[in-house]
Amino acid sequence: MKIAMILPSLVQKAPILVARDILKEIANNNQIETFKVFYLDKTENPIEFPCEVQKISFFETLPFDQFDILHSHTLRTDFYLFYHKLLGRIKHSKLISTLHQYNYINFFHQFNSKLKAYLISQIWNLILYKHDKIIVLSRDMGIYYRKRLLNKKIEYIYNGRPAGAINSLFEDKELQDIKNKNFTIIGTSCRIIKLKGLEQVIKSLVYLPNTYFVVLGTGQEKEALSNLAVELGVEKRCLFLGFKNDPLNYYQYFDIFVLPSRVEGFPLSLIEAASVKKAIVCSNLPILTEAFSEDEVSFFQLDDIQSLVGAIHNALNHKKTLELKVYEKYINAYTSKKMAQNYFEVYSKTIKG
Repeated sequence: MKIAMILPSLVQKAPILVARDILKEIANNNQIETFKVFYLDKTENPIEFPCEVQKISFFETLPFDQFDILHSHTLRTDFYLFYHKLLGRIKHSKLISTLHQYNYINFFHQFNSKLKAYLISQIWNLILYKHDKIIVLSRDMGIYYRKRLLNKKIEYIYNGRPAGAINSLFEDKELQDIKNKNFTIIGTSCRIIKLKGLEQVIKSLVYLPNTYFVVLGTGQEKEALSNLAVELGVEKRCLFLGFKNDPLNYYQYFDIFVLPSRVEGFPLSLIEAASVKKAIVCSNLPILTEAFSEDEVSFFQLDDIQSLVGAIHNALNHKKTLELKVYEKYINAYTSKKMAQNYFEVYSKTIKG
């Protein structure tokens, strides 16, 4: 089997990490003869892949039919394969796309426009019509897309991550000082955008006087969140540490990992938190209640701050149990090895037709 991944760039974002982890895990599969990565945009500090990578332009023609599988991620690379398929340059290779988001919902929040969200979603719908298989990240996402896509060749595969590793020698003085003062630390790692719902955690601090909120990440909503913290008088208990290449090292300071998102595909940060046995609080999105049970994480109702406060108290009161349960779920369902095995099975079935 010969596989090519078609990526928008090699930046450290979820779709690229998923593609990298799939290739890492199948690298030693003796049924894989060749695997290679093609990408469109250069980026600073690209993530490393366990294979040859090659930059291409959108209109560049590749030896497509040397590969059994052409696996694209994100709109532009789906469009790239659609374009070359339409021109007859791809004759025998099978096209597979992974959709990492709920397209209309994400575009609506991104552009704050129903019209733009609808038009872009419909364009993507047409582009995907030429693909031989569409992979989504959950059963709920599968239901969502079967109602909306012309192409009904849809299967779902949960994301996975490699086992987490924390450097025992790592130390962050600022976080250690907070721990030494016996504060509870609620932490998260994400892009600081509206979709992540971080303002809910800041509002909850009013009712959690012995608690700090720590955010790893960057984004355009940081100033608005900082202003909200000042308005509520909790700015001294909000800490924005910026983007970190090694977020798991910071997780060791978190008493609870929180994911207050308004929409998610299948969040890698949540899997990473589970892999290092963190008690987790998250919003009760369908994808999250599908992925984890109430015995494994503590759920809250979106935009209900008292529900969030209650979920945090629940996580603290049952911390050890939740840590063990969520780690067990990670081992059984959400490792990168499990994810890659599932993708290999889909590759095999797609080639056989």
